[in-house]
Amino acid sequence: MSNQNTPIPQTLNIYLKTNIAEYPYIKFKPTMIDPKSRETNVLFDPRIKLYKSQVNKGDPKNIKTQFFNSRLFTSLGNRILSSFRYAQKPTTLQEATEKGNVENNIDITLETLFGNIHRYCRWGITFDEKDCYAKLPFVKVWSGR
Repeated sequence: MSNQNTPIPQTLNIYLKTNIAEYPYIKFKPTMIDPKSRETNVLFDPRIKLYKSQVNKGDPKNIKTQFFNSRLFTSLGNRILSSFRYAQKPTTLQEATEKGNVENNIDITLETLFGNIHRYCRWGITFDEKDCYAKLPFVKVWSGR
């Protein structure tokens, strides 16, 4: 993580565990939650710590879609950064990881999208297979793009 050239992850690739023969995992798409959505990614910014109260603030129909729609996601970040209670400076990826912001943001994103009963494993630019743990019935892959 000390490498300054490590790309900042911008999306989460989420794979859902299935019981379908030959398809043990399927990639989650925003249309699975919002059929009208034209978005293809779950947005993610590890440098700004998410807070459940700020995620749930605003229009209830946008609680989940704010993780797909770039304008709503930017608004979520701005809401947190400008909040008197939760104001913070954006951090580097290394600082965010050390402070637990990455874990926190993954947990809040998955909990918002799927509820709080699921299981996931992480692989990617900062995590490896040893970091896999049972917590929530989905498998999630963290991606830098």
